[in-house]
Amino acid sequence: MFYRRTLFIIILISILNPLASFSLKEERRASDPRSSQNFLANYDFSKGITPQQLEVAKNLDFSLVTFGRGDKIYLWFGHTALAITDKKSNRSVLYDYGIFSFDDNFYQTFAMGDLNYQVWATSTEMRFELTKEEKRDITVLPLNIPDETKLTILELLNFNVSEGNNTYLYHHYEENCSTRIRDIIDKAVDGQLKMWATTVKFEETLRQLVIRHSYNAPFIDWLLNFLQSGTIDKPITLWDAMFLPSILEEALNNFTYVNAKGEPISLAPKVEVEYKAPQNIRSKTLEKYKSTTPRTFIVATLVALLISFLSRSSFKVIKKIGFTLNTLLNFVAFTLSLLLFFMLLFSYHDVTYYNENIIFVNPFLGYLALMSLLALFGNKKAERAFKKGNSFFLILTIAFIVVKTLLPNYFYQQNWQIILTMVPLYLFNSSFIEKLKG
Repeated sequence: MFYRRTLFIIILISILNPLASFSLKEERRASDPRSSQNFLANYDFSKGITPQQLEVAKNLDFSLVTFGRGDKIYLWFGHTALAITDKKSNRSVLYDYGIFSFDDNFYQTFAMGDLNYQVWATSTEMRFELTKEEKRDITVLPLNIPDETKLTILELLNFNVSEGNNTYLYHHYEENCSTRIRDIIDKAVDGQLKMWATTVKFEETLRQLVIRHSYNAPFIDWLLNFLQSGTIDKPITLWDAMFLPSILEEALNNFTYVNAKGEPISLAPKVEVEYKAPQNIRSKTLEKYKSTTPRTFIVATLVALLISFLSRSSFKVIKKIGFTLNTLLNFVAFTLSLLLFFMLLFSYHDVTYYNENIIFVNPFLGYLALMSLLALFGNKKAERAFKKGNSFFLILTIAFIVVKTLLPNYFYQQNWQIILTMVPLYLFNSSFIEKLKG
């Protein structure tokens, strides 16, 4: 009776579970005074300059510096910075919007989506040497920035690296090292970059762009896809895709603006290779998106078949191995569902909001984990409850698939990788297998 009542409660709450998609945290990025848009609103790029200032500006060279992929996960997406060189003194300073520290409660602020990044000004030569030691590509894109706007850019950069003004609220897609520089350059050319880039439809979504970088790390790739909702599956433009340093570089290389005299100016006609990393020292970023769903489904099916075979064995030792694996998998899924549930309700990670995965991977998987653990120690009632629980989650997932298929405009999250991971696990651990045998 206890198991039936518990299962009934799980069914009832699971039906209401999607309500958890609504976060208790308010959206605050648009009102953040440190956001790129609000920060740049304080600067007038159209103001006139004196002849003396113009001479100073002509001696300043601006370049976009792009660093290639690194080994650590936060280096997978590359990096970008803005180098300003004074031709008179031959001194070059690199302005970098991508600095963070593992100190100052990093893990807590990261988990809450409340991570502050810092803005630094350092020696360009020094940064090049450090990046070469990491064996990462370095390319330089000289920029034809209008002389009339150079000093204003320099002013805001120096303000942004000053004490008390050198942090901003990080967002992987909207506020990062690449988008901050993109916005500054757009402002310098009177908004023409955004006007052009927002008319260029991008063939891949934000999720697909991320998968290009995480494809060769299956576990990280699965976790990123699990935690992020359909907010990253909407159609995007080139402007949105420029959150990636490599795409920002390519876009600027192809961009032409009209200067104050009405002349078309190529912003960055050539790419200079400062350093080329040795070949085959790390996995490469895919040039085009490739789905990870087929390989995940195959692996999940094989694992589920193996565990089902072991846990249904007539040999006690083999059966215990099966239920040990089942217990571990269900506790992992339960832990991940708790993480997602927390991020949905209590964090500022807006890319997790309205996540469909919470419907069929939710905290009530803890019930399956507990029943599997009890079954491991020979509890027959718990074993039956475990199989019935899997049957319920299977039905719930299949029902969701039907709804998702019938209403693609409402349920557009590209989470088939997650769905086709869970379906085999629920199916081969369900009570339906016995019925098929019978």
